[in-house]
Amino acid sequence: RSSDLEPSDNPDLTPAQLASFYRELHGNYDQLFLGTPSESIAFIYKSLGCLHSLQPLPHSTAFTDPTVPALKTEGWIMWQTIQLLLGPEEHSGFLMEAVQKWDVKDPTTGEAYPKILPRRCFPMEPDKHMVAWYEGVSERLRREAEEEERQREIEAHQADVRRILDRKRDPDEDGSIDSRGPARAYFS
Repeated sequence: RSSDLEPSDNPDLTPAQLASFYRELHGNYDQLFLGTPSESIAFIYKSLGCLHSLQPLPHSTAFTDPTVPALKTEGWIMWQTIQLLLGPEEHSGFLMEAVQKWDVKDPTTGEAYPKILPRRCFPMEPDKHMVAWYEGVSERLRREAEEEERQREIEAHQADVRRILDRKRDPDEDGSIDSRGPARAYFS
């Protein structure tokens, strides 16, 4: 339960709760969940197909946009599935320890699941198809980021050229570069 990790009236798992979850299980995912901007975590979730919501920051006002990405139950399942298929040795250990540490209950019957989850219940090695898919997503995102950066550089260069051309077309009476441009922009 998310409330075991960090008190909340929302069932969705926030980055702080996920960091706490991994810490409780002797893993350290603080860099990912606490050291990564919220919009980047939301982008990761979206790229991996992990259903999530956006929650308000703690102590925010009614007028503040929600920005904290929080995994919904389906998103948590997808996140864990991907992690288990990419790194079964590490992530199976987290889940085996979690069922020993906490009472995990069947949502239908309310009965607690057994406290023992054998290693053989998980893949023994990374799934080749999942690794290929993950690497493909990573490569696509890298290319998109590079293209966006190139586009920003082109736009910045074009803006610089426009500023230079505007200055040449609008000299002061004494022939110097027009210093009134910013003032005109303010008043227009």
